[in-house]
Amino acid sequence: MIILLLLLFVSLAQITQAQSIIPKYGSVEGYVKDLEGNSIPYAIVYLKNTKYSTTTDAIGHYTLKEIPSGSYVLCVKFMGYYQQKKKIVVDPSRRLNIDFSLEENITYLDEIVIEPTSDSELKKMSAESVTIVEAEKFQNSTMNSTDLLDAVAGVRVRQQGGLGSEVNLSIQGISGKQIKFFMDGIPLDVFGQGLGINVIPVNVMKRIEIHKGYVPVEFGGDALGGVVNILTKENRDTYLDASYSIGSFNTHKVHANTQYFWDEQNVYVGFSGFYNHSDNNYPVEVKITNAQGNPEVKRVRRFHDAYTNHVGRIETGILKRTWADELSIQLNYAGFSDEKQHGATMEAPFGQVSTSEKAYGTSLTYKKLLAKQNVSVDFFGAYNRMNRSFTDTSSNIYNWYGEVIGERSFFGETSFSGNLLDLSTNYFLNRLHLNYYVDEHTTLKANLLTSVLERTGTDPVAAQYYKKDIFANPTRLRKYIAAIALEKSWINDKLSSITSVKYFNYYSLGSNLAVEASSVSNTSRRIGYGQTFRYTFSDKLLTKLSYERTTRLPDETELFGIGNLILPNPTLEPENSHNLNAGILYQSQKPQKFSAEVNIFYRLVDDIIYQRLITTVSTQHQNLLSAQVSGVEGEISYIPIRGLSLRMNTSYQDLRNRRETENLDSRYINARLPNIPYLFGNADIRYERANLIKSNDRLQVWWGFNYVHWFYLNWSVDGRNDSKLTIPTQYLQNAGVSYDFLKNKLTGSFEVYNLFDQKAFDNYSVQKPGRFYALKIRTLLQTK
Repeated sequence: MIILLLLLFVSLAQITQAQSIIPKYGSVEGYVKDLEGNSIPYAIVYLKNTKYSTTTDAIGHYTLKEIPSGSYVLCVKFMGYYQQKKKIVVDPSRRLNIDFSLEENITYLDEIVIEPTSDSELKKMSAESVTIVEAEKFQNSTMNSTDLLDAVAGVRVRQQGGLGSEVNLSIQGISGKQIKFFMDGIPLDVFGQGLGINVIPVNVMKRIEIHKGYVPVEFGGDALGGVVNILTKENRDTYLDASYSIGSFNTHKVHANTQYFWDEQNVYVGFSGFYNHSDNNYPVEVKITNAQGNPEVKRVRRFHDAYTNHVGRIETGILKRTWADELSIQLNYAGFSDEKQHGATMEAPFGQVSTSEKAYGTSLTYKKLLAKQNVSVDFFGAYNRMNRSFTDTSSNIYNWYGEVIGERSFFGETSFSGNLLDLSTNYFLNRLHLNYYVDEHTTLKANLLTSVLERTGTDPVAAQYYKKDIFANPTRLRKYIAAIALEKSWINDKLSSITSVKYFNYYSLGSNLAVEASSVSNTSRRIGYGQTFRYTFSDKLLTKLSYERTTRLPDETELFGIGNLILPNPTLEPENSHNLNAGILYQSQKPQKFSAEVNIFYRLVDDIIYQRLITTVSTQHQNLLSAQVSGVEGEISYIPIRGLSLRMNTSYQDLRNRRETENLDSRYINARLPNIPYLFGNADIRYERANLIKSNDRLQVWWGFNYVHWFYLNWSVDGRNDSKLTIPTQYLQNAGVSYDFLKNKLTGSFEVYNLFDQKAFDNYSVQKPGRFYALKIRTLLQTK
C-alpha cells in the first residue's frame, strides 16, 4: 500500500510537471570587485530575509538560481569592506546582471572581521540566546543527541541508566518537561517515544540548536525556558548513508538513510530508519542482605534492563513549483520495548516489569515564499496513533542475582494491583507559521500551534483489584498556542531586537485514582511576552540581552500517568517563569581562531511540576515548588594550528526554594533544591589530519572530559552533616579515533566511554554504565 502511494505521488508530480505552466523563477548573477577593479573571491551574496545565498568564486563571480519572481534586496558583504545592498526585481523572462564595487572599511582594516558564512553563524549572531552544535563533524562517532548536548555549556543531561533510559535534560537550571524538543521545528513527541531525544543517532543530524531563556515564536512551544531543535540533513542528491556499530553490553546500532532525486522534475523519494538495542547488563554496586541479615555491598550485573527501539520514515516530495517551494508527505513509524530493572530507586530489582510502544502516522509539509506579497508560509500537519503497554503481572520476588527468592500473595512488582495496561492514543498536531517581510529591517512573524490528544485504555488485571477498569475512562488534552513577533534592526544592523507576545490555552479531562477514579477536568489560559536585544560593537564583539514571561502546560504523562510507576494527577496547573539572560561573545580568526562567551541567567519559576517520590516504586507529578534560579556559564574555544581544536566550558547554577508547602515548612525557604547538580563542566580536544597516508583520506582523534561536582541527594537542611547522602564528584572521560578511507565512502571508528571505569550517578543515586567500548563502520555513497 505504501509503495503504491509513493508511485502515485511521483506519477502525479510528473504529470503536473508536464502540464503546468513554466515555473516563474529567475536568476541573478554578477561580479564583486573593489574600487580598483580587483576581483573579491569568497564574498557573501544573499537575498535579504530569504534562504537564497552563495559566495563568489575565485574570480569574484556569483550566481543565484531558481528565485521566485518578485522584489528583493540583494546584499554583499566581505571582511574589511563596507556592506552593499541593492533593490532588485526578479523576472523569469530575463537574467539579471548585478555587479558590485565594494569600498574598503578603513576603520576595520587592522581588525579581524568575522563574517557569518553559514546558517549556524547567522543564527549565533542573531538576537536569540542560542548555542549551536555542528553535528556533521561527529558523523563517524557512535554518539547520539544526548551525548552531544551533555558537552554544551549550561546543559546537563541526566539519565536513569544505560541506552534508552529516561532522560532529564537541564538548560540553565530549567529541566525535565520544562525543556521542549523539536526536530526541524516540529515537536518531537508527535512521533512517539520511540523517536526520543535519548536515541536519535548523530548520522541523521546536521546541527543542534539549543535556545536558552527566550523561546522563538516559530516553535510554537510552551517551553519554560529552553528549546532543543535538531536539524536533519537536507540533501538534494541521490545518496545512501548507512552505518553499523557494536558495543559493550550487547549494544547494536544500525542506521540507514537513502534517497533518489529526479533533477529535472525536482521530485524525490527517500527512506530513513535506525535500530538500537542494548542488554544494559552492566555491573552495579548494590546492597544485598547476607545470611546474618546484614546488608553488604556487592557488585552484580543488571539482569532485566534490555532496551530496543526502531524508527522508519518514508518521505516523498516536490520542490520548486509555482504553487509550492516544497510539498512533502511523510509516513512515520517508531516503536520501543523497555525492560524495567527497578523503580525510582535501586532499593529492589524487578524481574518481569516492562513497557513498550508502537506509533505510526502520517504528516504533510508545505512551504511557499510569496515574493510579490513579501510573505512566506510554512505549514505542518500530522496524525499519529500510539499504542503503549505496561506489563506487571508477576508475583515473584527477585534478588539482584536474578534469582526468585519468594512469592507475593498478590500480582505486581510495582503495586498491589498489578498491571496489564494497554493505552491507545490519537494525536493530531497542526502548525502554521507566517513571515511578513515589511522591509529590509523589519519582519513580522505569526505562529499557531494546535494539538489534540485523546487516550483510552484497558487493564483487566488492575480491574480485578479495583473492581473497575479505571483506565477505561477516556482522557483528553487540547492545547492552543498562538504567538506573534516583530523583528527589527537599526544602525546598519548593529542593533537588532525581537518583541513577542504568546497566548497559551489548554483543556484536560482525566481520572484521579485518589477519588475513586472519578473524572476531573481542568482549563487554563495564560499570556506570555518577551523582548530580546543584540548589539554588535564590532565584527569581533557583540552582546545580547533577553527577557521572557512564559508558561509551560502539563503534558500527557504528567496529567494521566503510566500505570503505577507514574501516578496520574489531572488537576495540575501550568508552570510559569520569568527568564532573564545576558551574554557577551568575542570571536577572532587571526592569528589563530579564538572565541569566548559568557552568559548570566536568572529565573523565577512558580508552580513547578515536581516528580515527587510517593513510594520506593511510584512517583507523581505535583505543583510543589516555587524556585529562584541564578547562574553563570562560560566557554572558550581555540584553534592554535590547522586541524587541532580545543574547547572548555563550565557552568554554575543555584536553585533555591521560594515556597512553603504542606510538606515543606519555613526552614526550606532559600534552601538549595536537592538532587540537582550545581557545578559542572566539560573539555575536549579534537585533531584532524587529511591526506595522511593517501589522497582523500582523513584521520580524526578526540578526547573528552566531563566533571560534575558532588551534590546532596536530599535537602541540605535535613540531618547531620556526617550522615547526609550525597552524589559523589564525578570525573568521566571519553576517547575515540576514526579513519576515513575515501571521502566518507568507507569510515571506521573506535571509541571508549567512561575510559577509567568510574562510578557514574545521576537520579536518586541510580548507577549508570561503567567503561563502554564501541566499534562503528559507515559508508556514504552519493551523486553530485
